[in-house]
Amino acid sequence: QNEVRPATKTAFKNPHDIAMASRQVQYETLSPHDKQKQEEWAQEKLKTLGPCPEGFEWLRVRGGYHCAGGNHWTSDETVAEGKGGFY
Repeated sequence: QNEVRPATKTAFKNPHDIAMASRQVQYETLSPHDKQKQEEWAQEKLKTLGPCPEGFEWLRVRGGYHCAGGNHWTSDETVAEGKGGFY
């Protein structure tokens, strides 16, 4: 039996999260409907796995997210890994 694995290694274990994580790095190519679903998933994960240390919300930018305070950034790859983290 073949197993589909995301291109990016992830800490996610449930099949839904694994599928969504693999799509996160392809965000720019998703349909508008799929982008909306992906954004909802990513925002939920960002709240629990990688909240801004200053308490700001994450805003979507090309390639990832900037915090609303402007001091922190996290990439789609980092979100897809499911381990949290920011720059």
